[in-house]
Amino acid sequence: MNPKPRIAVSRERFPWRKSVTVCIAARCRMGNKKHGLVTVSDTKLSAGHYSGEMATLKIRHLSTQWKCLVAGTFAHHVPLLDRITTAIDRDTSREKLEKVCTAAFIAENKRVAEETVLATFGLTLEQFLKSRKDLGDSLFERTWADISRIKIDCQLLMCGFDSNPHVFVVENPEGNKVGFVTDCDFPGFAAIGSGTYLAESTLFALHQNPSTSLEETICITMFAKFAAEAATDVGRETYLTAFTADGSIEFDNVFTLETDLRKQWDQHGRPRAPEGAMAVISAHIKTKPNPSVAQTSEPEP
Repeated sequence: MNPKPRIAVSRERFPWRKSVTVCIAARCRMGNKKHGLVTVSDTKLSAGHYSGEMATLKIRHLSTQWKCLVAGTFAHHVPLLDRITTAIDRDTSREKLEKVCTAAFIAENKRVAEETVLATFGLTLEQFLKSRKDLGDSLFERTWADISRIKIDCQLLMCGFDSNPHVFVVENPEGNKVGFVTDCDFPGFAAIGSGTYLAESTLFALHQNPSTSLEETICITMFAKFAAEAATDVGRETYLTAFTADGSIEFDNVFTLETDLRKQWDQHGRPRAPEGAMAVISAHIKTKPNPSVAQTSEPEP
């Protein structure tokens, strides 16, 4: 029986806050030289003052061979994926899909810039670039700076098959990111959303790699998602899929599987100080604190 949706009022008071999440995809080995892919994501959607569990599934089926997980401002993914799905088919290679995704981001950045900034002047981007003389240097430069700040606030985690399994991330380049596409075939996994760092550090710590078995990959990716729940607005409810180039892998009940794995995480996987560690540390402390002496001032630096 599916759990009922849970709605919570967010403490965040800024309505322009972006929706955040965690989505994970990982390659695995199925045996007989067959490869598979496992995806895990939360189902929480945040918008302004409100957030809801079981509000949406964050995986999209682009074709029989390619899937996409979505993070960021959730509404931004719809026009992006519309552009992508109309340009691919089941035989699309990774190289072609990367080019299609890059073109979709460029086109959407341009469209949003025109609607957000240039609509005031009734100009397209091409017309604006020729309007410096009419607008004047000062207004042209200010407007160009505004256009440069307009970017689609969305991350796409692509996974699927051509002749081999692939995982890559598509997002607007900023900071130390060069280009729109980050190839993640090696180490064979990736995560997006606000839970990225916690999820990926767990995947690395548990030695996830493309040769890991299906069963172990499911365990590791679920543990990575559980760890990521400590990040801002990552939901507790979890959606798991697994598939090969030939089709999806069926589970009898993914909700029961999540419950059983969460028990394993709580009992054996969650990081904690090992038994006896406190005694070891205590034995190495030369000067024991005196609990009867109150600390009345800050210690000298």
